[in-house]
Amino acid sequence: MSPDLGTWVNAICTLAVFTVLYRHNPVSKVTENLYVGIGAGYQLMLAYETVRNKAWIPLATKGEAKMAIPIVLGLLLFTNYVLPKAREWNKIAIAVMVAAGTAVTLKGTMEADFLGQIRGAISVPLTSFDAMLTFICTVSTIIYFLFTFSMKGVMATVSRLGYWAMMVAFGAGFGNTIGGRFAQFTGRMDVVFGEWLKLYTR
Repeated sequence: MSPDLGTWVNAICTLAVFTVLYRHNPVSKVTENLYVGIGAGYQLMLAYETVRNKAWIPLATKGEAKMAIPIVLGLLLFTNYVLPKAREWNKIAIAVMVAAGTAVTLKGTMEADFLGQIRGAISVPLTSFDAMLTFICTVSTIIYFLFTFSMKGVMATVSRLGYWAMMVAFGAGFGNTIGGRFAQFTGRMDVVFGEWLKLYTR
């Protein structure tokens, strides 16, 4: 077995979490709470360092008055707990966060998943099978979502091709997710049987 204390803690926590496969028990619950607690503590310290380095220090030492805006908005989030009579103020901060987050997400999504896909499909020379397949799947999928007229004849065939292109994409995404989860599982087993029990060497 490994003499390293960190490996012991890692392996024992891994086995403790897997005990939930039998049934819910105190061991698995303690491990889950430990995981959530460590994650919450880490996020709290990360948030503190972010506010300190990105907002407070520039405001206090460099005179960047604009950094007061995120600080004030952050403090407004706590009015619901500290000042019950001013609990409506926290909606201002929440509204700003939702609006800014939505704008950033939409911009990134439109650029990467929509405009980037179309640009990539029409700008690449159709000289290879991959380029032709990407172009056909992109166009057929767009046609699938055209509801302004009935799909008949060739358009119906192309629309059906777009449907199957989406099914293949969804299946590939699902398979990629399962593969990622399986990779995490094999990584945990590698810690238990390889690093901890030393049943094999990598």
